[in-house]
Amino acid sequence: MIRLLHLKCNLRLKMILLISLLIIGICSIFGVFLEHFIGKIVEDQTGKRALSLAQSVANIPEIQSAFRLNNPSVVIQPIVKPIQRESGAEFIVVGDTREIRQSHPNESIIGAKMVGSDNDRALHHGESYVSKMEGTLGLSIRGKVPIFDEGKIVGLVSVGFLTNNVHRIVAENSKSLWLTLSLIVLFGIAGAVFIASHIKKLLHNMEPEEISHLYLHKEAILQSTHEGIIAVANDGAISAMNKAAKDILFTDTEQKQLNYAGASIHEIVPSLYSDAQDKERSRLVNREMVLGEDIVLVNQTPIVREDAVTGSVYTFRKKTELETVTEELSRIKQYANAQRAQTHEYSNKLHIILGLVQNRRLQEAIDFIKKKAICSRPG
Repeated sequence: MIRLLHLKCNLRLKMILLISLLIIGICSIFGVFLEHFIGKIVEDQTGKRALSLAQSVANIPEIQSAFRLNNPSVVIQPIVKPIQRESGAEFIVVGDTREIRQSHPNESIIGAKMVGSDNDRALHHGESYVSKMEGTLGLSIRGKVPIFDEGKIVGLVSVGFLTNNVHRIVAENSKSLWLTLSLIVLFGIAGAVFIASHIKKLLHNMEPEEISHLYLHKEAILQSTHEGIIAVANDGAISAMNKAAKDILFTDTEQKQLNYAGASIHEIVPSLYSDAQDKERSRLVNREMVLGEDIVLVNQTPIVREDAVTGSVYTFRKKTELETVTEELSRIKQYANAQRAQTHEYSNKLHIILGLVQNRRLQEAIDFIKKKAICSRPG
């Protein structure tokens, strides 16, 4: 089962899954961050709105002078109630210096002490600020502003928006955010499918394991070949060089151990440099050249991809080795010719003997055999 799953998870599928997981992960993290960021912005804007509204209410002259009366709520409540309704605030509470409510959406609790312990900064220090506190209507974001009358703090205004409403606004905004991110994920997955298919096509539909095996086989073939082999790109960069080539080009043991991949052929084998730069060159066949300390015969084959020359492969072998092989072949050929001649002569003698026997000339046949035996006897 595990092996079957492994076979099914080819390179294309792995790339699609990995790229898709990466896009989903990034979009998820980005979405959570943006949702949190939007929540902070909405809370901040809500706090500023509450503070601005509280400052407007605190600057109403009628409210400031109302604290001179024995029952300020008679003046303050009718002024504040329409403002709260029009502004959309959850509550606008006006309190005196003893934190007694002089206005509230719930008129039944007017005259009771304000809930919360976040009024001191406004009443005792004259500060305007935003706070987040639990009240009679629930957890809310509040804008606190002191009320001054003739330079003296006579009360405070507390304007609040419930956090539940803020969260609802954030949730509504988050819907469009997550919808947009979902579309991005879908486009990303489609892009992953395209990229994976394109890369698989570039790799000739081969799997990484197949490419690895092919590379190992190529290296084994390259290093086991007795001919020197150098693969060169059009820019003159060496992409491959086998051991036989190093043995011909270099005499120093340390130089033979180096990896010349990426090096310029102009620096390593200057005599081949001009050929490597000629993109329209024809093939070289057994061209005599001096490489290292030896005379070699060089063959060159262009590397062609999509009707364009992308590089060359040079193969070369010492001329002395080829001459030795040629001499051996010549000797073998001479020996074969001699054997062929002897075989022909022997066949002729057999035909003569056969003719004498058929004509019943036995004595002549015996004399002929003895004569040839004496001629062929060594010494």
